[in-house]
Amino acid sequence: LRPPPGETVVVRATDVPVDLNEGFRVLARTVETPGQSFTMLIAGSLDDVHETTDALRGILQVGVPLLSIVVAGGTWVVVGRALAPVESIRREVASIGGQQLDRRVPVPRSRDEIARLAETMNEMLGRLQDAYQRQERFVADAAHELRSPLASLRVQLEVDGDEGTRHLLDEVIRMQRLVDDLLILARSDAGQLATQSSSVDL
Repeated sequence: LRPPPGETVVVRATDVPVDLNEGFRVLARTVETPGQSFTMLIAGSLDDVHETTDALRGILQVGVPLLSIVVAGGTWVVVGRALAPVESIRREVASIGGQQLDRRVPVPRSRDEIARLAETMNEMLGRLQDAYQRQERFVADAAHELRSPLASLRVQLEVDGDEGTRHLLDEVIRMQRLVDDLLILARSDAGQLATQSSSVDL
């Protein structure tokens, strides 16, 4: 800063006691005058800055853990509600046995991925049911078709009574037992087998 022409500049210097343990922000400015220059130092205490920083640190130390707990709890609730239909589908599928393939899982009303998952599971159960029923029909039909020819063959072998055909008769009897077992299995799978329970002393 230059003084107007003709004016006298009076410069005074003094010592200001400063506690070096305190923080200061210092601004230095050089002032040019005719024949010499001066450096002006302006210092301001940082006490207010430190107080604000300490207060903010205290708020963060308390607020951040509380906020983390709130966010974690909210996330747990939201995720739990979102996955509840998936858990319901899982429990329903786990409870379906080989004799209960006609059961289906509940489909949520929301038309989202979970609803599509339930529909896909029901379609898979339907395909399993169809395959299981086809297998049952095949076993039953095969057993019925084999039963009559085997019975006829057995009668012929028994009537002949030839020692050379004795081993053939044994094989026919064994095959008849297998066919009877297949029929029992097919009726059992179809729920058409009458059962009786009794106590057995082991």
